[in-house]
Amino acid sequence: MKLETFFEKFEQFAEAPNAVAKLRELVLQLAVQGKLLPQDLDDEPAEALLRRIDSEREHLVRAKQIRRQESLGPIADDETPFSIPGSWQWCRLGDICFVITDGAHHTPNYLETGVPFLSVKDVSGGKINFSNTRFISEEAHRELCKRCRPEPGDILLTKVGTTGIAVTVDDSREFSLFVSLLF
Repeated sequence: MKLETFFEKFEQFAEAPNAVAKLRELVLQLAVQGKLLPQDLDDEPAEALLRRIDSEREHLVRAKQIRRQESLGPIADDETPFSIPGSWQWCRLGDICFVITDGAHHTPNYLETGVPFLSVKDVSGGKINFSNTRFISEEAHRELCKRCRPEPGDILLTKVGTTGIAVTVDDSREFSLFVSLLF
């Protein structure tokens, strides 16, 4: 459909069942495919960014801050669901993340106060909601941090209930995660 046709018929589209949800889906799909905005030839190519990420990962491995992950290899042409702009590059999530893990696999002892212990119920509306969290001891938190220590800027994903809801950690307070969340 041509853009002019879309705007001519916008009122009809807007009144259709699930119109807003479908429009959001369309905008997201166009954004993911790089079709919403013209591509700027002066932007850094994805290949250069991926090299910087690899360099930082290697630095963190040498500093023993993260473990070396086994590479899943390049993405084959038959794995790509659509074409992308020439300066973009398909990659695996593990290629751009330093750590992918989930929270505690056991239920800790809860306290009236202490360190917030987040579960999937505490992630909604695109934000982390600390208002109804449970709490664990500082000692339990330190133990859980050996495996999973989210920091500001990290992305949390739900993995039970509605899976794949993503939120960015935008709070500097310390917290631990239950197995229903991963980062």
